[in-house]
Amino acid sequence: MAGYIGAKVGTVTANAADIKGDISSTDTSPDLTLKNTTQEDSDGGRESTITFKGEQSGGEETTLAQIQASHDGTSDDEKGDLIFKTNDGSDGASPTEAMRITSQQRVGI
Repeated sequence: MAGYIGAKVGTVTANAADIKGDISSTDTSPDLTLKNTTQEDSDGGRESTITFKGEQSGGEETTLAQIQASHDGTSDDEKGDLIFKTNDGSDGASPTEAMRITSQQRVGI
């Protein structure tokens, strides 16, 4: 059975293990916001990550890929990087960076 987040839910603070099934939002302009509340200006800080996992045929859980947004640089500013990571089979639960879009809108592969 799918879960549902409506347009007026507000902040969800449940442990991720408590959320089961699909999560969807239906609205004229739905948004999903991940906020790191750590106050920091370090390079790579303020990060938020979406992790994609699956189960192997033996039931082992594997981390397949991640998308991470984080602070770019060490200044007190709004610059951010968007980082895409994939698992090449030797990474365990820590996928390797495959592509980065920097705050200067440069793409690195």
